[in-house]
Amino acid sequence: MCRQWYTKAVDDPNWEFDTQQAKYLQYDTNGYPTHLPQRSPHHPLPQYVCTIWAVTDSWEPGTYTLLWEGRGEFRVTGPIQNWRQINDSTITFDFPAPRGAQLELCILRSDSLNPVRNVRLIMPGHAATYRQQPFNPRWLQWVRKFKAVRFMDWGHTNNWGQPHPDSIDPQKTFEWEERSKPGYYTFTHSKGVPYEYMVKLMNDYDLDGWVCVPHSASPGYIRAMARFFRDNLEPERHLVVEFSNEIWNAIFGQSHWLWQRYRCEQGGNYWPECLVPAIQQALDIWTEEFAGQLHRITRAVGMFTSWLDVSRRIAVNLRPGSFDAVAPTYYFGISEESDALLDSLGTNATVALLAELVRRDRAEREWVWIKQVVDSIAVPLGKKVYFYEGGQHITPIPFGVPSTYDQVLLDIQRDTAMYNLYVENYEYLKRIHRGTHPWWLMNFTLVFGRSAQFGSWGLLEDLHQDTAQIPAPKLSATLRYITNCTDAPQSVEQVQPSDSCLIVRQEGGDVIVVYRPLHSAVPTVHIYDVLGRMLNVQACLVSLGEGVYRLEQGMLPAGVYFLCGEQPRYRCCLAVVIR
Repeated sequence: MCRQWYTKAVDDPNWEFDTQQAKYLQYDTNGYPTHLPQRSPHHPLPQYVCTIWAVTDSWEPGTYTLLWEGRGEFRVTGPIQNWRQINDSTITFDFPAPRGAQLELCILRSDSLNPVRNVRLIMPGHAATYRQQPFNPRWLQWVRKFKAVRFMDWGHTNNWGQPHPDSIDPQKTFEWEERSKPGYYTFTHSKGVPYEYMVKLMNDYDLDGWVCVPHSASPGYIRAMARFFRDNLEPERHLVVEFSNEIWNAIFGQSHWLWQRYRCEQGGNYWPECLVPAIQQALDIWTEEFAGQLHRITRAVGMFTSWLDVSRRIAVNLRPGSFDAVAPTYYFGISEESDALLDSLGTNATVALLAELVRRDRAEREWVWIKQVVDSIAVPLGKKVYFYEGGQHITPIPFGVPSTYDQVLLDIQRDTAMYNLYVENYEYLKRIHRGTHPWWLMNFTLVFGRSAQFGSWGLLEDLHQDTAQIPAPKLSATLRYITNCTDAPQSVEQVQPSDSCLIVRQEGGDVIVVYRPLHSAVPTVHIYDVLGRMLNVQACLVSLGEGVYRLEQGMLPAGVYFLCGEQPRYRCCLAVVIR
C-alpha cells in the first residue's frame, strides 16, 4: 500500500519533503536501494529514500511490527508511541489513532554489503499469520458478501506500465518477467497488484474474478498470463477475461498507446476498427491456452455504452466465435441540462429534485443505451452480457469542477432516495434481461469516500463505516439483490427520503401513499412508468382523503413506477415496485 519512493537529502538545511532524486538512484530487482545514502548527479547532498501512507483510515489502532532483512537504519514519523527496536530486523511501535493520520517511513541507511530489503509493516495481531492470510480482515468481511471481483484497479489497468499517463511509447511492449511480482517493495506502481494475490483471493475465498490483459503486454506476456491463471486458479472458479479497459477513452494512456501503435486513422486504418487487432490477439491467445477448458473462462469485449456505433463496429469486426460476451456499463447520472438547472438553484437544490432529474435523464439516456447494446449487439450476435462497471455516476459537469450544489451531491449518497434509485436500476435490468444466463453486474467500487467534485463511487464510504450510524443505501440495495436476486425487493421499500413529500407503506397487498405537503399547495399525486409517461391517476390511485391514497393490488402490471407529489418548484418522487 505504500507510495513509491521519494527522496530526502542528508542534513538538508531546506527540509525539502521530496528532493525529486528517486529516479537517479540505484535499486535491486525488487525496487530496494542497493545502498543508502546515495549520491545523485543532480543534487549536492547525499540522498535517502522515504515512503508514506497518506490515508490510514482503514488501519486498526494498536501495535505495528516493522520487519526487514539486511542491515540498515529506519525512521518512522507520525502520531506514534512506544518505539521499540526489538532486534536487528524488528521494530514495533504503537499507532493508537490511525484514522485521519499519515505515516512516513524512511530508510536512512542501508549497508551495501547487506542492503535493506523485504520490508514489511504488519497490522496489529497479524505478525504470525500475514504470510498465510495477507488481506485486511475487515476488508475481507465485505468482499466475501459478493460473488465476483474485478481486478481492473488492482491490476493498475489504466495507464499500465507507464510511469506517467503522458509517457507514451507505442513501440514498447512488456515481457512476462517485467510483470508485477510479489517481492516488489510496493504494489502502487504502474503495474499494480501481482496476479499471485488475485489468484489467492479467488481460491481462498471461493470468488469468481475478472482480469484485464495489459494493453502493452507482448504476445509472450499474454500467453504466460493465460497459462498462469489456467494452472493456478481452482477449476471451479470462473474467470472473465477482457483486453485492457475502456480503450476508446482518451483520458487513459492505453487509448493513446493503441492509437499510435496501430496508426489509427492513418493509411486507411480507421478508428475504432484499428483497435480490433489488439483485442483479437489477446482473445486468441487465451483461447489457445484454455483449449478444451473454455468453460472456465468468459472472453468479454468492452462496449462504449453511450456510443452504440463504436461498440457495434468493434464487435462485428472480431472473428465470430472468438469471444463470448459483450461488456457494457450500467451507470446512471445527470445530463448537462440537469446540471445547469441544479447549478442555477445552487444551495436551494434538494435531494428530491436531484433524484427526479436522475430518473428523467436515466430513462432518456442510460437505460436507452443499455437496451441498445443488448438488443442491437448482444442478441443478434448471440453473446452473453457482463457489465464491467456500474452504479451511480452522479457528478457535476464538467467532471472534477466544483458546482454550486455540491452539498446535494454529498447528501444523496446517504439518502434513501439513492436506495430507490439503485432498486429501480436493478429492476430495469431484470426487465430487459434476455436469455437464460445471469448477467454479471460489477459495482464500481466497494470503498470510496464521498466527493462532490470527483464522484462518490463507493458502496461504502469507509472500511470502518457503521451503517447503523452512517447509512450506506447503495450497499444495502446491492446486497439485497445478491441475497435474493429473483424476489428482491419484496413489495415496496418502506423508507422515506429526508426531504421527500411522500411516505409509502404496505397494507396487505395494497400500497398506501401518504402525501406530506411541504407547502400549502393542494395535495396532488401523479404516477409515472419507467419511460416517464404519466398514467391515469384516477384509474390507479384511490383517494382516502387528506393526502392519503391507496394503490390497490392488481391495478397495475408488475414493474417499477414513480409516485410523484407536486410541489410549487418541483415534484418529489418515490419508486414503487409492483409485483
